[in-house]
Amino acid sequence: MNRQYQRYPLDEVIIEDETCRSGRKVNVTVDTLNSITIQFGKSFTLRTDESGAQAMIDVLNEAIKKSAHVRFLDACFSVVGMGSDLPPDPEEHH
Repeated sequence: MNRQYQRYPLDEVIIEDETCRSGRKVNVTVDTLNSITIQFGKSFTLRTDESGAQAMIDVLNEAIKKSAHVRFLDACFSVVGMGSDLPPDPEEHH
């Protein structure tokens, strides 16, 4: 017996978006085809598997770390009056 296709909504969040004043709705669902669907408002839908979702989590975590590093360096240079030219991130791995 085949299992009927079903979607399971997980959550809806509003994230800041420079193009949308009130933020953009992001909906996340999973389904019985082992897909994870991320819908960004009405403009874009991404459907991927667990591996793709984990890769997104990993790269977003790296982006958060880098953003915090840049913010910290900027604050340090502002205090010492060196301007906003930031040196390279020592943890950067290309």
